[in-house]
Amino acid sequence: MTGDLMGGIRDELQTIATTVSPEKIAEIAEDSELYVSEIEESAEILAGDPEIDLAIDITDELNQLETEMLLEQGGQMPAVPDDELAYISEFEEIEEEPGIQTKAKLENEIDKLRKELEGS
Repeated sequence: MTGDLMGGIRDELQTIATTVSPEKIAEIAEDSELYVSEIEESAEILAGDPEIDLAIDITDELNQLETEMLLEQGGQMPAVPDDELAYISEFEEIEEEPGIQTKAKLENEIDKLRKELEGS
């Protein structure tokens, strides 16, 4: 593609050189020199390190770009749990015995245990 572009420019310059007046050629040459110097300046900027050459700090921009790339690669954002926090006990919960549910049954169970202790 670049070769085709350069070939087109060469052909255009050849046409200009054969058909245009010398004054116009001098004007085009002057403009061309200006464009060539701008291209060279751009090439120097692109070849250099902008942080050093132009005293530009691009760390924040690079971090932002890296974050965006990681988010794109990761797919979807993780699901956030609801506001209702579940309590996770550090200790095992003591389960109540199914037979003891009322105060009267509890008193009977205490009496039985006392009698067993006194009898042993």
